Amino acid sequence: VPASSLGIRLRNGKVLGAGELPQLFLELQDAMHRESVLGTKSQCPGIKQSGCAVTVAVVTPSRSLRGAWIGDCGCVAGSMQQGSRVVELTVPHIVAGGRFGSLFGGNGTRLTHVIGQLAHESSYQRHADEFVEADIDRAGLEYVILGTAGFWKGLSKEVVLAELSKAGPYHVQHACSTLARLSQEAQMAASGPYGVQDATVLVVWCGTIPENGG
Repeated sequence: VPASSLGIRLRNGKVLGAGELPQLFLELQDAMHRESVLGTKSQCPGIKQSGCAVTVAVVTPSRSLRGAWIGDCGCVAGSMQQGSRVVELTVPHIVAGGRFGSLFGGNGTRLTHVIGQLAHESSYQRHADEFVEADIDRAGLEYVILGTAGFWKGLSKEVVLAELSKAGPYHVQHACSTLARLSQEAQMAASGPYGVQDATVLVVWCGTIPENGG
């Protein structure tokens, strides 16, 4: 996996090809398989019972947005412009039933795609889906938001984009902290302490940054 990640960074101008990002997910799955057969020598005890959802987004030099995802981590994009649309770039790989929380929804859903969970190999699909926004400038997108299912469980995407639009590019870090807190407070109020999921959010500002410092 580190070698593949390095390949994404040190490209020497090579265009990011279709299917290249999903290949990273397959290599991560293979790495987990290799680790699982080490037995007592494994650095990850219990790896067969572990799994994760992953979303990757890349802003290319040509100002396109390319990404891939597996599971229920979500990626949306938006703009500070009043009345701008919310672009939902990922659709969670979930179905009704089970114990996993869902992106943009409630409880009572389970993952259909996941990396890991080797002890339940036949229960999950392993292929990732891709998304493409060909020209983020033409689309009027100024920021991209990646969040875990636990983050989106407590907040609507409209609330998240409104907070970021208010914060602007110079206060994104504060906005992320505020949104993570609001998400967990909402979950606590709705479900109690045992219903609160971990919340992680990452914001990439790809629009114009004012020179006056906001």
